[in-house]
Amino acid sequence: MKEARSHTGRNVAIVGGAAAVLWLLLRGTGWQLGGKSNGAGSDTPTPTHSPSSCRVWIRSTGIEVDGQAVDLPTLVRRCQAAGRADVRATGAAIVRNIDQVMDALRRAGVVIYASADLWPHTLGGSP
Repeated sequence: MKEARSHTGRNVAIVGGAAAVLWLLLRGTGWQLGGKSNGAGSDTPTPTHSPSSCRVWIRSTGIEVDGQAVDLPTLVRRCQAAGRADVRATGAAIVRNIDQVMDALRRAGVVIYASADLWPHTLGGSP
């Protein structure tokens, strides 16, 4: 007669793996399914103007906001109205332009979401 096997190890691995996946998805980054509240204890103000953000692309040919070519003052006005900017740059973008856009948005008080490779230029370091 066969002995009954205990599947404790397998069950622990399945439950642990599921817990790890849930933790990664719900910790407030990535897809932001868990989100971070802007309740009384939060230091990040919630923009009241618009729930959307402006999407900024810095290219070698210029700056685009939401698919339209704009100058720097227009970019700042539109992103201030949104309260948040998602900034991206192509590989051919001029570093000086990246610095100018990031600096102007910071000075205007716009919350900036940008890839990690853009911040060293802006913060005075080297990439």
